[in-house]
Amino acid sequence: MEITVINNSKFIKHVGEVTLNIGANEVEKKDWDKESKHPIVKDWLKDKVVEVKEGLIEDISEITPAGKAIEIVQTTFSQEKLQKWSEQEERKTVLEAIQKQLKEAIKSGE
Repeated sequence: MEITVINNSKFIKHVGEVTLNIGANEVEKKDWDKESKHPIVKDWLKDKVVEVKEGLIEDISEITPAGKAIEIVQTTFSQEKLQKWSEQEERKTVLEAIQKQLKEAIKSGE
């Protein structure tokens, strides 16, 4: 089973076997359960540097409010994920954020 771990920092995070790219990351729950016991991860969680969502963010339109969805979009660099979200999203502000972020991801070659 996979979960989503959102890295809200501006840096890639590593702990044990888990690497967290900036934005939404799909992580095996068993791996996260093991690594989340590390003191540094406890600090990340407490300080909201990382957030955990049960399951995967398959549909960005399920994230509310729109501001939170935009935050996730702005820290996501997977072209595939952004493209999928752009096909699902109907909220104008979120869709604009997705389109802007998709252009950035393409420019950076992700």
